[in-house]
Amino acid sequence: MPRVDRRDFLAALFLAVLAILFYYPLIVLGRVIADLDALAFFYPHAIEYVAQLRAGQVPLWDPLEFAGVPFLANSQLGALYPPSLLYLLMTLGPAILVLGFLDRGVGRLGGPLVTLGRVPLFFYLLQWPLAHALAIVLAAARGEPPDEGHGLTVVYLLWLVALLILYPLCSRFAALKRRRRDAWLSYF
Repeated sequence: MPRVDRRDFLAALFLAVLAILFYYPLIVLGRVIADLDALAFFYPHAIEYVAQLRAGQVPLWDPLEFAGVPFLANSQLGALYPPSLLYLLMTLGPAILVLGFLDRGVGRLGGPLVTLGRVPLFFYLLQWPLAHALAIVLAAARGEPPDEGHGLTVVYLLWLVALLILYPLCSRFAALKRRRRDAWLSYF
């Protein structure tokens, strides 16, 4: 083990003490570093969101802002952002039910899902550029600008096409992972 120089130790100790002194109000007193937007807009909305969830209500509408505005659909609140509780309940609940049905037997539908589950990062990394490319090709075929966007039905159809394109690649990559035991393959 290398020997630590006394000056290095004192410098590290000095920096640690400075950090503790600087963050003391945050750590011990429970204060928050925030600007005016956070104090006037985000913090009250977050408190109201949590209060409505604790009351057993889904916060759909905010009657206190203007003449009433959609609360849950407010993207700045982030209620349906993936790490939020509502998003997790909305996605994990049905996923657990599907998992329960698939656990009884793999069957015809479960086989492809198991294949995709064996190579999740591989699928994830390929599906973004493929979805983007499909959207650009569709926009070009329609004669629209590529950044115009598509409706939800079109997005689902593009996702299904991407899934059909990627499944053979994922199946081959899963077979490669079974044949070879290289360390780098375990990440995909």
